[in-house]
Amino acid sequence: MKNRIVACVGMKGSGKSVMFTRLLLDCPRILVYDVLNEHRWCANTVYDLEELEEFMRECHRLPRFCVRLVPTYAGEEFEPFAAFAMRCYGVVVGFEEIPAFTTASSMPREFERLVLQGRHRALSFCFTGQRFAEMPRTLTAQCDAFVIFGTYEPGDLHAIETRCGSEFRREIEKLHAHEALVYEIRDRRWYKADTESVRGLLIP
Repeated sequence: MKNRIVACVGMKGSGKSVMFTRLLLDCPRILVYDVLNEHRWCANTVYDLEELEEFMRECHRLPRFCVRLVPTYAGEEFEPFAAFAMRCYGVVVGFEEIPAFTTASSMPREFERLVLQGRHRALSFCFTGQRFAEMPRTLTAQCDAFVIFGTYEPGDLHAIETRCGSEFRREIEKLHAHEALVYEIRDRRWYKADTESVRGLLIP
């Protein structure tokens, strides 16, 4: 089964959440873990897993739906949400600010299982984080593409170079505020990220 995994990385105010939204809007079946209560474009909002389970029981066969969980205790509910998402099928799951729940070297067990095995449930994913160096390496290793905004942080530039090469790092250093590049991992190619170029990036 095919899936797509895309990470959007940029400092606060860079526009990564706008890009995250743009990527998700192309997808027919959307589930968002909305820790900051920002994604009010979602047609349906629930506040706990019980409500989410009820919603999915009613809607899981629909060709299109969009629902977000706004957790009361984001840290405590992260793993249960990941376990719930693993039971879904044919959905794109969005997570903002992944480094708030992970480290560069480790991820909670249920979330790691979701990332590594979600393709068997036709689950695609979109993640955001402020710093590339803080993104879990197991997660970035599974990605099909990165959308990376300009940065001057030495640690992030080093991590970007290690993952994507020195030429791409130099291109990232040239970016102005709110500019980003898409890096397609399999083809080792990149291009400017804008509302048109990212269309379908999450579609297998």
